Amino acid sequence: MKSEFSFSGFFLTCIVLCGVLILTGLSYTPLGAIAAGGIQAAETTAAHHFEMNSRPATSDEITIDWNNVAALEGQELYNDGQSVVTIVSVEAIEGGNYNLHIEAVGEIASGGGHLVTPLSHDGSLPEGKIMAVVGDSTTFSPVAERGQAALHAGDTAVIPVFPGKVPAEEIAANGGQVSITLLHLNEISYLKH
Repeated sequence: MKSEFSFSGFFLTCIVLCGVLILTGLSYTPLGAIAAGGIQAAETTAAHHFEMNSRPATSDEITIDWNNVAALEGQELYNDGQSVVTIVSVEAIEGGNYNLHIEAVGEIASGGGHLVTPLSHDGSLPEGKIMAVVGDSTTFSPVAERGQAALHAGDTAVIPVFPGKVPAEEIAANGGQVSITLLHLNEISYLKH
């Protein structure tokens, strides 16, 4: 008995096999590194194929009610439509101070990526600092902990609101209001050469 050849079935099988081969091959390329492993993979395994450009950025200023600092959870410090820097949790520490746990999430695609983060990925720019303003007093507090990657396209960091002793008298005299801004954010773009 003679079997009939189905051109449409053969064509569909070829397309599926080509797709599998392309996707498998892509995962071993620099573009695949970004798609599969995120920005960190592009930096570590394919840095020579990508250009990493950094420039400084600054967050919006936020006013805190020092009597309700926990209300900052979920507050966005920065959002440019591609990258978002958010306070994911607030931790009370000794001396009446607070650590802000910050998550920076960017955008990745096969052609590159974009991330705004308080961390320096290549050491060319300083790491983020919180500028806290109480009345006429200004203090700067650096990153206390560098965290693990939040997602494939991001970072986490911990930064205290104040670097040392909390200026409790000044805060009380200012009605409990503290203004914070996250300085020295690094805007990183990954572009294929």
